Amino acid sequence: MFIPTKGDIIELWKVIESLVDKPAHIKFNYAVLKNRKLLENEIKTLEELSKPSEEFIEFESERYRICSDYSEKDQNGSPILENGVFKIKEDLRDECNSKLLELRDKYINTILEREDQSRTFEINILNEPSDIQLYKVESQFVPNNLNVSDLASLYFMIDEELETKEITLTFQDLLYFWTALKELGDFVSPENFNFIKALAYNYNVVRPMIFSIEKDHLPREEYFQYERKLSDLQRRHADTTESGTPKLMPNGAFIINEHIQEYQQDLEQLQNEYKYVIEYRNNQINHINRLMNENLTIKIVKVNIENFPNTLTPKNLQWLYPMVEDLE
Repeated sequence: MFIPTKGDIIELWKVIESLVDKPAHIKFNYAVLKNRKLLENEIKTLEELSKPSEEFIEFESERYRICSDYSEKDQNGSPILENGVFKIKEDLRDECNSKLLELRDKYINTILEREDQSRTFEINILNEPSDIQLYKVESQFVPNNLNVSDLASLYFMIDEELETKEITLTFQDLLYFWTALKELGDFVSPENFNFIKALAYNYNVVRPMIFSIEKDHLPREEYFQYERKLSDLQRRHADTTESGTPKLMPNGAFIINEHIQEYQQDLEQLQNEYKYVIEYRNNQINHINRLMNENLTIKIVKVNIENFPNTLTPKNLQWLYPMVEDLE
């Protein structure tokens, strides 16, 4: 079966915490409590490793205050959020951006340290295999009202061997398959629980393959340095408002028109300084593009088309083709 990484342990912990107050078969509940106890120390260690510094907490608190002050408010006086982002008053956007840029300058070292810490935690620590021996529960005692994502996390504590079949597909098709599995993460179907189990199982098969390829093609640390310097360069040459605040596009990029020639000269100098770093990154991207048409062989659980839920969209079904059996 699957060997969980420390990242998997965190996801399993979240699901277990969400289940402690929900009724289920006594054997499943016992397994939940047993594994909750087994995971406690590991979770505390991981939380400590990912904990931001006091300085970064100060920065986030001040950033939140500024965004809240300049945002539109609802009838209760609470800030209005759109897709989790503050809706800043249009006539105060430049002033708000100026305040945020000043705050960023003040805490720039703290921000960079946090970025490095998060990157190390996500790339290295979360991908390490966990040596925790989880308590297993037989699949017949697992509740059938779980969604795909939760069941995928719980699979590390489920004692079940599903029949798999070997298939060959391109990396591009694997990405489509992965996208479909993620989009169906909240999907629940008690009457089609075998289908849900197949999705959850395949999720755990595909995910480490995708993450491994992503990790192998991550930018080098020097490239992150280049991107930070590029951002500072764009800011220095950006057009400004009457108050001296850099003008921004809707996507947050700096507007550079007035000093374009000076910017191009400094940009060329910066790119020459990081020439080999940029070339290495471009080679990584080109390699990923070449991978798209290469064939991969994996073992997944397939499901007869008659056992697919009728609530799936044509798009879902198209990207789930790798696990469709007896399509003819």
